[in-house]
Amino acid sequence: MSTINPVIRRSHTKSKSGCNTCRARRIKCDEFRPHCRNCLQTRRRCNYPVTNSVEGSTSFPGFTWPSAADRSIEKWKNSGEPPFPCLELPTTPSWHNLSLGKLRHLHHLALMASILELSKTRQFCLWWSEITIFFQLAIRFNFVAYAVMGHSAGRLALVTKISSAFEDATRYRTLALQGLNAAITSFTKDNADAILCASLCLSNQEHDWLVICEMRPWITGSVFSNYLDHAGCVIPEKRIPGARGLTMTFDSDVEIFNLKSLLAQAVGSLNTLSSCSKDTPELSALVRHLRDTCRIVHERSSDWPIEEQFRLVHPFAAWMDKYTISYFAISEKDTVVLATLAHFYAVVVCLSLAFPEMALPLTTTIRLRSIIEIGQVFGSKPPFFCGGCREVHYQEGLMAFPLNAVHMFQGVRGCNLE
Repeated sequence: MSTINPVIRRSHTKSKSGCNTCRARRIKCDEFRPHCRNCLQTRRRCNYPVTNSVEGSTSFPGFTWPSAADRSIEKWKNSGEPPFPCLELPTTPSWHNLSLGKLRHLHHLALMASILELSKTRQFCLWWSEITIFFQLAIRFNFVAYAVMGHSAGRLALVTKISSAFEDATRYRTLALQGLNAAITSFTKDNADAILCASLCLSNQEHDWLVICEMRPWITGSVFSNYLDHAGCVIPEKRIPGARGLTMTFDSDVEIFNLKSLLAQAVGSLNTLSSCSKDTPELSALVRHLRDTCRIVHERSSDWPIEEQFRLVHPFAAWMDKYTISYFAISEKDTVVLATLAHFYAVVVCLSLAFPEMALPLTTTIRLRSIIEIGQVFGSKPPFFCGGCREVHYQEGLMAFPLNAVHMFQGVRGCNLE
């Protein structure tokens, strides 16, 4: 069996410009301004070190929305005609009464989608190809609109480190959860897609699973039907603590060996990618998390308690919200960023094979398609010199693990994406 290189370093980065309170408490600061979330949650005084440098100045002006964006939003609000014609968003006369703040976050999400659409890279990002469906459902269901706003505000908070954006995200997500919980109590064919859409925006993996299972009688008519693995839709049983879940259920020991070998290849490939992304801390942290997850699954026996499976898999539902992968870098088809995305999707594919009772297999198809799309872009690129690791890379080397994950999933599950 393939051997694994030792883990290079721990999967976190040290904050170098955190607030004084977090430094004194010796905890990682998220560097939100003017108050970090640690201090907000514990109601402590939050202040940052005084420095003469411009970048480290403690006077933080806050985020200002561009005037051009506000003009576009006002036009959208008054006419109901959405911006960004390339997205073919539906008209929204019902949003005339929405506040400027709410429309700003909807506009921000549509702006990101338009950038990806114009660069023909929406298919690389989970669910962005279906952003029009998200907006259609948001028009009909308020809790979906709040979920979309919360996702947009949360993304903006991570990028700008502005505490007010984080507060917006928390407020919208709270409203979305309240509406989502109310909708679930009266679950019907009419609101099933809206419930699933809101759950996806909120990265609520537990709801994803239960909703998809409840949708079985009419799942082929769902707007998300093309992305759901119908055969994998099994209602989870009630389990007692310590119960064992299905793990690595293959027809032969050869298939188990192949998955173990694929996980070993993943660790090696992610070690390489970690060096390539070392100049981008957020990207590098994501790569190391992926690598360590693959290492844990590879080294442990296949008999996992269901609770431990869930603890390992559940963070994947929120990782794309936690790490600020630049959509501009994606739209520019940055090689290291696209390789990281492909590896992220491929690790999820591996986990869906290792833990078939988890929710991940239900939406694996969309990840497979994204890997294939990224692979096609890589196939047209020449070898490149990496500024991170200072080495020349061939595209087929960076994409070997993700494409092998696709081939193995298709072989085991009989999945045909053509």
